[in-house]
Amino acid sequence: MERTPSACAMQWSIDLEKGLRSNKPGKSAEAILDIGPKLEWWSRESNLSAAEYKVFGLIPGEDKLFANTILLRLADAFKSGDKHMKLCIVKIFLSELKQRRRLRSKGRKDKGILSKDKLDSYRELLSRIKIVFDTGDVQERALALALFGCWAHIAKDSADVRYLILSSLVSMHVLEAKASLFAAGCFSELANDFAYVFLEMLGGLLMSSETSRVIRLAGGRAFAKMWCSLVLADRAHKTGMKLILESSEEDFSLVMLVSLSKIASKWTSLIPIQVELLFSFMAKDRGLSLQALALKCLHFILAKGIYHFHASSNVTLKLFGVINQSDFPPALQFEALRALYKMPLTNLETIPCTEILTSFSKFLQIVEFRLHSSIISERLFSVHVLASIFYKLLGIPKDAAGGIGSIVASRMITFTIDRISQLIKLVVDNPHPNKEAEQEVKSLLFILVNLVERHRDLSGIVLDKICIVIEHLVRMLNEVTSMENSGSEDHHMTELDKEDHTSTASRVLVCLSQILITCFEMLEVSTAGATQVFNRMEHLVEHVHRCSLLPVYIRVIYHFLLHYHAGYHCMWLKIGEDTVSNRNFRLSRCSSLSAYGSLSQNESLIIDCVKEILDKKDYWSSYKLGKYSACHGAWLVAAYIFGDLIPMVRSDICCLWLKSLSHLSELERQVQLFRLTLSGNTAGETTTVNQIENVVGASNKLCSLEEAFGTSVSGRAFSFQRWFITIRSKVVGTVADVLKLLSTNSFSEEASRSTERLGERILVQQSESSQGLSSLLQLLAHASSQLMRLAREFDLLGASFIGMDRKIPMVNKIVVFMVLKPQRSNFILCWFMIY
Repeated sequence: MERTPSACAMQWSIDLEKGLRSNKPGKSAEAILDIGPKLEWWSRESNLSAAEYKVFGLIPGEDKLFANTILLRLADAFKSGDKHMKLCIVKIFLSELKQRRRLRSKGRKDKGILSKDKLDSYRELLSRIKIVFDTGDVQERALALALFGCWAHIAKDSADVRYLILSSLVSMHVLEAKASLFAAGCFSELANDFAYVFLEMLGGLLMSSETSRVIRLAGGRAFAKMWCSLVLADRAHKTGMKLILESSEEDFSLVMLVSLSKIASKWTSLIPIQVELLFSFMAKDRGLSLQALALKCLHFILAKGIYHFHASSNVTLKLFGVINQSDFPPALQFEALRALYKMPLTNLETIPCTEILTSFSKFLQIVEFRLHSSIISERLFSVHVLASIFYKLLGIPKDAAGGIGSIVASRMITFTIDRISQLIKLVVDNPHPNKEAEQEVKSLLFILVNLVERHRDLSGIVLDKICIVIEHLVRMLNEVTSMENSGSEDHHMTELDKEDHTSTASRVLVCLSQILITCFEMLEVSTAGATQVFNRMEHLVEHVHRCSLLPVYIRVIYHFLLHYHAGYHCMWLKIGEDTVSNRNFRLSRCSSLSAYGSLSQNESLIIDCVKEILDKKDYWSSYKLGKYSACHGAWLVAAYIFGDLIPMVRSDICCLWLKSLSHLSELERQVQLFRLTLSGNTAGETTTVNQIENVVGASNKLCSLEEAFGTSVSGRAFSFQRWFITIRSKVVGTVADVLKLLSTNSFSEEASRSTERLGERILVQQSESSQGLSSLLQLLAHASSQLMRLAREFDLLGASFIGMDRKIPMVNKIVVFMVLKPQRSNFILCWFMIY
């Protein structure tokens, strides 16, 4: 167990004593600076429990004893040491104070080691520092006052220390007066009664014409500490507003804006007043520095998350006005955009639509300017800010938006696509990998993905734009190849140069393929343009396939887009007879609808690409392609890849794993074909005996594979795989039983056309045989109980993926719903919805 500060305190005390007693020059100061981070660590740690005392062999109260010892030794060193030693001691406690304030801002209430309940000798500590103040020169008095401020938790109730601080406010020495202002501010955070007295003195001090500029600035910073109570904060805020409005000094106004914003951020009731004050400093007659700071202060208040701008359309409109000011520097406009980014924007419907459109165009200009920054984090943050505001604008109710939602979305899509095109040009023009451009492309594509997921009606537009971008990228890569083939020495590229040149472009193409998948899934299939979408995708895939500069796996990934994605199958099932009757949509294109076991042209191309990868002995890429194929339902390709990889492995367990993947892929391929055959059965034929036997055969194969797992491995190896196969076996067995049940009972042709008209079919059967109906109901009840048990197993399976894959639990919910609602679902299709 790692030792805690309390367990190390004895050694720390010994090391400090040795350092302070050393005669080597600088050794004492080094020992003091070395103890500083240790004291900060100690302040961060909570009090020890009785068990921790026992673990480290400590006596209860021993840690407090050494804390007192260390601090008393430092106080003695402050009293007797030289100015450099005193300065070192003040530095370590200033650092400890900053840490304590950071922890307090995060909600921690522990005072650390500088609290009266942990320091029995706090009076002795204060008396030693007071001796330095009483006997020292100006610099030593200033250091003593600073140390009193750092020790405010133990000094705030001392009348002597309070008197020293307040009396030093009017000192003729600037250094001493500044130190007293610092100490008084520290006391004001903790002692409300002291803060009232200090506020009265501070107000008079800052209003006096005899007060120097340095003291006025230090006093302005001390105002930020006047927030201990609401009454105090309100009085301090009013006093500060009077001072800032009457002042003509820009430096003082800058300091007071920050201090008043800090006070207002502590109390919600003061924020509206402060916001109005900040907007008054954003006027054109103010200096740019004041305008910039006012925007930063507004962002600071919003970042606290405590003010939601109730009825804030006026505030939003003012920010729009600031952004639309043509004479504002882009940096200030972006600060206004950041403030707008932090606002909820709940009352946008009260703002004129023309104002919103004008402002959004300005938003795009501001972000476009920021995208020229050489710092990648600034560019990414600019995109994030724009996306956040864009989503808020899309949230305006349609009846109040006046149709601006589509205009804003169109402008955002155009802006995003144009920027992606610019980045792609940089990628192609640069022969070396460009990680920053790739990262920025991903952030822009994330905007489009969110847009498509929230607004399905835009998926067709985004899909078309992305296709244009991909074609443009491939065209530029082809131009590079053409210049290389021309034999020009200026464009000569080695194989390594080619690989570097296309590495980023390939990764970008993979990202672009993902958004194509999203658009494909979200596309409204009831639209008349579904066939055109498929034709466009086919043209895109052919365009990518002809690019010789791209790696083979990129071509394979794009071939998968055409036929194997689940979104395509969903489209096919919904389009149904309308698509089949359309002769322009050739069934030969769709591998899933070709004859059993036959290959479509697209599948042949994929297999050829896979062979090319395997011939290069790039087995790991082949395996990843097999996984990708399985994830996208390309079971035939997956079976081919895994089957060819089996002879390449030497490990028995890896060989078994690849065999299981190959076997499972072949099985899923058969099921996939059978499922689409059933869904495409438009003539109304009853399920044939051969089709039932196919399902039964699938069940038997699963059972044999389960037995192979059980006999070939031991212990926990492949435990998840065996579990998964067991569930699959149960599902297939249940489906086979239902198929047999339905096939052995004759139903009317009209009733058998709909899988949801079970009641009508039962009535037809009842007219023929009541005994047959009874048997049918018994078998259905048995199948229903099996499906109920299966639903529970799927719940358990989904729980195993919590924190691993967010999609699996959702898939299981779909399956369980279908299992629990058999009267509304087709028994035959319940299994095939797993993927």
